[in-house]
Amino acid sequence: MTYKLHFILLIVNQCYSLSKKPNILMIVVDDLGWADVPWHDPTIYAPRIKELAETGVILNNSYVQQVCTPSRAALLTGMYPYHLGRQHRALKPLRAGGIPTGFKLLPEMLKKSGYSTHMIGKWHVGFCAWEYTPTRRGFDSFFGTYLGVLDHFSHVRDKYDGYDFHRDEELLFTAKGKYSTELYTNEALNLISSRQNSSSENPFFLYLPYQALHAPMQVPKRYADLVSKTVTNPSRKVYLAMLAAVDESIGKIVDALKASNEYDNTLIIFTTDNGGSVSHSASNFPLRGTKGTIWEGGTRGVAFLHSSLLPKIGTVNNGLLHIIDWAPTIASLSGISDEEIKTFKLDGINQKGLILEDKPSKRNEFIYNIKTSPFKAGYRMGDYKLLWGEQPKGGWYTVDDKERGRKLKNKIDWEQIQIKLMNNQNLVDLEENEWDLDDEKNTPVDNPVEVFEELSRDQPVMLFDIKEDPKETKNIAKKNPEIVKIMMKKIRDASKTMRKGNFELKSVLGHPFFNGGNFMPGWCVPEV
Repeated sequence: MTYKLHFILLIVNQCYSLSKKPNILMIVVDDLGWADVPWHDPTIYAPRIKELAETGVILNNSYVQQVCTPSRAALLTGMYPYHLGRQHRALKPLRAGGIPTGFKLLPEMLKKSGYSTHMIGKWHVGFCAWEYTPTRRGFDSFFGTYLGVLDHFSHVRDKYDGYDFHRDEELLFTAKGKYSTELYTNEALNLISSRQNSSSENPFFLYLPYQALHAPMQVPKRYADLVSKTVTNPSRKVYLAMLAAVDESIGKIVDALKASNEYDNTLIIFTTDNGGSVSHSASNFPLRGTKGTIWEGGTRGVAFLHSSLLPKIGTVNNGLLHIIDWAPTIASLSGISDEEIKTFKLDGINQKGLILEDKPSKRNEFIYNIKTSPFKAGYRMGDYKLLWGEQPKGGWYTVDDKERGRKLKNKIDWEQIQIKLMNNQNLVDLEENEWDLDDEKNTPVDNPVEVFEELSRDQPVMLFDIKEDPKETKNIAKKNPEIVKIMMKKIRDASKTMRKGNFELKSVLGHPFFNGGNFMPGWCVPEV
């Protein structure tokens, strides 16, 4: 009798399918570290996120790119950044680049499947040409910023004295003085509410990339009061207060979905864009490295799924998943056929089976990244991870790490931050610092495919067994020369399709001085 019951349950699970197209809510939290969530550290205050994760599916082997722009480009296209020319660092304000227009973005795919598509939050994949911007790349609406590192209240990039907040293709000055996390949340609430009063029955895709927890580190005082009293490091307190703000916001959005009867048909996907920035008191411990590196601490991202549509909840899934898999997976969930998805020629793998049918992951290998200036590459094959090239920032950083502190000496006044908190001032600031990324400033070579062998020659190689050694403590390259040889060949083969880094020199034409003190598109020719 027991055997027959198990057999019946197996058949039901394999036949699990959606009765109608689901709403998709994709939440991206900026610079969220591996150890900065309650299921990895129970002292973290994020009760709504914790509840969603623990009553959903925690994705324990979800990988992202090493830094902001490459990750967002990979998420939206389903392509490795080295195929987009976006494999290097995050885009700076006057850099003339974006996602080449010849690549179809996820919202463009979904619109063909009858979805309404909306973006609320931080874009950061290029704005110099109108053709790069959200409403020209498949989004029906856009509410947010083109850039990163903006003041969370004034929405000004201080070094340029330029304002950046937009609704669709127009500047939105009423955002001034309002905290970015709360602005984005209120807009999401308005969107959900407007659907109740609409005759449209189209499913929605909402891409919600929060600006938090990215620098500058700012937060209304009331959120700092929610952080555990055991946190004495003032910079860590600011960071966790920003997380508390995001947590409250996500809770409000989930409540709104329930009130509008949208919740039961909504799949919530939650992920970070890269590892935590240890120079701003994020923690990836015990993983090695930080944001901006291809160590596990820079690329193994916290993620989970939450929905009543999931066949199993309250579970941890250890299947291998990469950020490039979301585009084909969401496309499949939207009803796009496997045959059509194949025509998109994506690097990502459709993981619908992992999500809806509790099947094993289809992925057993991926490329961490391939870049030329400086040369760095990484490859995952089964449990093995190969790193090729110099890999700095490889410490096991804690929130009170003294080595990191010395590197920030005289740049951030922690005492002044603590005084602001104690004096009940409305916001606290943390000066922008790029210690995590200070080796990423070289300009890419013009012909990466031709010079790959020259650049990679005599570069150091490391090999780790990530299953047995997730902290990357034991380099086993010398003991496994054949595995190293196979994995190096895989990187060489992949490099033959590498696109030149789209990383043009700064253009004064993009300076807000020429646009009345505002960051606006229209000053470059888009790349196809």
